[in-house]
Amino acid sequence: MEKIFIDMIEEIAADYGKNYLALDTSEKAGHLIEYYDKLGYEHVGYMQWDDANYRSVVMSKNLKTKI
Repeated sequence: MEKIFIDMIEEIAADYGKNYLALDTSEKAGHLIEYYDKLGYEHVGYMQWDDANYRSVVMSKNLKTKI
């Protein structure tokens, strides 16, 4: 189910002419980082949000490149 949702979001973004899509998740959520990596997202940095007690991993995917 999650893959269908992500595919839909990526398609909508591409339809609007976007080249990249970014997301973030807790750096402690190794299973999510691995999942997004398998979907073609690459680790591009970290973010510490003011209202979160954890650091986030920021990931990005080139929507113009099909995997």
